[in-house]
This record gives sequence, structure tokens and C-alpha cells, in this order.
Amino acid sequence: MGGFGLRLLVVALSVVALVLVFVLALHIVNGPKTINRASLGTVNGPAPIGINTPIYVVGPTTLIQGLTSIGINQSLIRPVGLSELPSLPNNSLVLIDWSVIGPGLIINGGGLVHVNVSSTNFKLIRELIGRGDFVVIHGNSSDVPLIEYTLALAWSRAYNTSIVAIPMPKYPSA
Repeated sequence: MGGFGLRLLVVALSVVALVLVFVLALHIVNGPKTINRASLGTVNGPAPIGINTPIYVVGPTTLIQGLTSIGINQSLIRPVGLSELPSLPNNSLVLIDWSVIGPGLIINGGGLVHVNVSSTNFKLIRELIGRGDFVVIHGNSSDVPLIEYTLALAWSRAYNTSIVAIPMPKYPSA
């Protein structure tokens, strides 16, 4: 290694060491982090969540119960059916359970899974995204890749763009 390369290595290592010392000093001065005087391992009751907009929910009552159990005000949760979604105001917050829309979206042909872009459910998601709605699809962890792909494809169609899908490792199960 030449003289310049050695000097560069020494400077880089010095910067890394300085950053580590700085971070360690901050950690020692500030102490371990807690949230609301409870450690991260402490189980507390639900805290109210600061959402002040209606949440339109398409799915089973257990999905609505899950929202209220995490502190979302029940008066903001509005159960609706798929047929009511087109008449909601633009820029709405919409939560849809995968069990309601997934069966009409997915085509499994010869071991390959495809999103049926001509299905009513896909067109509905595309239109919701296109008019500015924030769409969340709730599902099982095993459905996450299909949900992600469906949302990405619907977004690309709503905004007339293309997408590139990159295979990612499976999410760790909790």
C-alpha cells in the first residue's frame, strides 16, 4: 500500500473512531432510552393515537376491534363495503382486509402467481390511489409479497409509470 493509501486509511479510521467515541459519550450521558417512563419491554395499555381523520375500513369486525385496541377513536372508524369505496371523498384513509379483495385479484396459473389487472378489485384499488387516497391493505405475513406487488402495480397504473420488482429476502416472522 502506497503512502497516500496509508494516509487515507489512517484518516478514515480516525474519523470512524471519533464518531464511535462521540456516540458512546452521548449514550453514557443520556442513559438508556425509555418511552413514557416505561422501558421498551414493558407492556402498557393502549395509548390514544393522534389521528383525526376518518378511517374507512373494509373487512371483518376483528379488524375494527384491532384498531380500537391500539387507541384509535372508534368514532373515526367507518365500516364500509367495497361498493361504497368509489363514493368516498378524495384523499381518504382506506384500510382494506386482504381476505376481502385478494381472492378476486390473484391468478395462480401453473405455479406462477399474477395480479389480475382487469379485475374489479384491482381497478378499484387503482382508482383509490389515483384520486389521492391513502390505501392500506391488511393481511397475513404470508401475503405481504402479494400485497406489496398489488399496491405497487396499482400505483404504477394509477400514475401511468412502470415498476421494477426486486426480490427481497422473506420478512422475519415475529
